[in-house]
Amino acid sequence: MSDSESSPSICLRNLARSRPIPASYVKLLPCISALSMLSVLSCQSPRTHEVKPVEPVVVKVTSENPRAAYQSIEFASDPSWDTVNASGRLLGKAQTVYLNDTSPSPRPPDAWSYQFPHQGWATDRTAIPNASWIWGPANIMRSMSAELSEFTFRKQFSVKYEPIRGVIYVAVDDAATVKVNGSLAGSVGSMTSHHEAGMAQAQLKKIDISHLLRRGENEILVQAQNGPHSFADNPQSDSWSDNPAGVIFGGTIQSGNPPPLRSPAGD
Repeated sequence: MSDSESSPSICLRNLARSRPIPASYVKLLPCISALSMLSVLSCQSPRTHEVKPVEPVVVKVTSENPRAAYQSIEFASDPSWDTVNASGRLLGKAQTVYLNDTSPSPRPPDAWSYQFPHQGWATDRTAIPNASWIWGPANIMRSMSAELSEFTFRKQFSVKYEPIRGVIYVAVDDAATVKVNGSLAGSVGSMTSHHEAGMAQAQLKKIDISHLLRRGENEILVQAQNGPHSFADNPQSDSWSDNPAGVIFGGTIQSGNPPPLRSPAGD
């Protein structure tokens, strides 16, 4: 027996010698032999399968996907804030202000200078880099006394999802109160202590407003007031150049589910 002969072919030949095979079966012998060879080869050669690339899964940030629904609002004091008086009457937009040509730096565009003869307002604004010192509209300031001048700065924000965190940083010359949706959030500075008023303009105070936020429309009010004559550089003067006033603030409102933190490359 030759090694090249396959076992299925030998079996068929022996069967043909032992008994007669119908003519219809004889015609099928070549096909059966070929199929037998394919069966042997398939056992000897492992099959290979084509590996298709996996399509990336794209997660859309929608309300239907609550794990991806997230909103972060950043706000800062600038001329876009409405200015209202103590009775709530709208006076116009806030005015950016600065003490003099070198303080504080950098000077915001279209700011009104008090021409104050000293340095000041050296607040570290790292936490609120886009904020500017503001006060009431310039046309109103020109016709009013600097002492005890008071303005309220107002803005509305639309919070899309359930609030999870809110914070505001405030510095003021001389005193300020923060309200969110009509409720008191915190205060900074003083109308009676010159020392506390001086500290309030030199550093930012952090106020947590998380518990006062709600889903939907929210309103933030910053009520600021200038100090008395005794706080002024010249107690006998009532000019803005001797008793300047200003407030600077900013913060964030977060709602929904924050995205997971990304691991540094290589982790």
